[in-house]
Amino acid sequence: MEDTLQSHTARTMLANSELIIMLNQASTDRVELAKLLNISDLQMSYITNVNAGEGLIKIGSSLIPFVNRFPRNTELYKLMTTKPRRRCCIVKKILYVFCIMLLISLMLISSYCIYKELKQNKEQENNFEELIEIVEQTNPEEKEQEKTVINIDNLYAINSDIVGWLRINDTTINYPIMQTKSNPNYYLHRDFYKKYSSYGTPYMSEECSINTSDNLVIYGHHMNHKKVFGALEDYKTKEFYENHKVIEFTTLEEKQKYEIFAVFKTVVYNKNTFKYYNFVNFSSEDEFNIFINRCKELSFYETNIKPRYQDKFITLSTCEYSNKNGRLVVIARKINN
Repeated sequence: MEDTLQSHTARTMLANSELIIMLNQASTDRVELAKLLNISDLQMSYITNVNAGEGLIKIGSSLIPFVNRFPRNTELYKLMTTKPRRRCCIVKKILYVFCIMLLISLMLISSYCIYKELKQNKEQENNFEELIEIVEQTNPEEKEQEKTVINIDNLYAINSDIVGWLRINDTTINYPIMQTKSNPNYYLHRDFYKKYSSYGTPYMSEECSINTSDNLVIYGHHMNHKKVFGALEDYKTKEFYENHKVIEFTTLEEKQKYEIFAVFKTVVYNKNTFKYYNFVNFSSEDEFNIFINRCKELSFYETNIKPRYQDKFITLSTCEYSNKNGRLVVIARKINN
């Protein structure tokens, strides 16, 4: 205030102001204000060594003393006080309440998202069960292990994107295989009926031709509880492999069987990694040998199966979480009748 009163412009503004509120003033400021605003000695007592909330109000040419003692034991006082310590306490309380409300909100949102995800997963599992009921038919004339016959004609009538049905006995792998060459990853997050699904539906690479390609590459999500291609995780142990060597793949034309000869993990999107998914058609025997040798080098165990040039293959690929961008790959060769 002292510096302000030294300015001619500021003094003129104060002298011409219609409303001025003055609280406790320093001695030098009081003298200058008394001269400038014609404050009497009695009126000066209201801005001399007074408590908080006491002072003078200048309205026009009138000077009115005021005493405004706000009750300190109220929430309003705590909100409006300019004293740092008290204000700090109320700010802490406000922040505490805000944080509690934020945590509750996050918990509710998270709970809803989990519920929604579980509900969608259950619906997807039910969809797969319905599809299994449609394709599986019983043939009493077949031997015991072959009594269940897969026929995908009815599913093809519903959705012509289906190219086959994949099954591995005594596992949860029992799924339709889709393919959309113009939109390769269409079924990454869609069910058989083309609705959103976190499970997606296993699908074949757009580079593959179901009847002519040397290697049919099929992708599926690695879901919890051995859903979709999550069951492939069991193939990391040879004991499981010994009891589940055969992959069945049924197309519109025929039922095919493949015997697994390599199971390995690798990473993708790195420059020097094994790009197994690019080996769809072998242009030469040398290229074939490169593919086979690399698969066997990476395999978790030896299967003693020796693929030959001109053999046909099926490759199942899913995510593998021990490495960034990891993949778990199961490769099998076709068993010729």
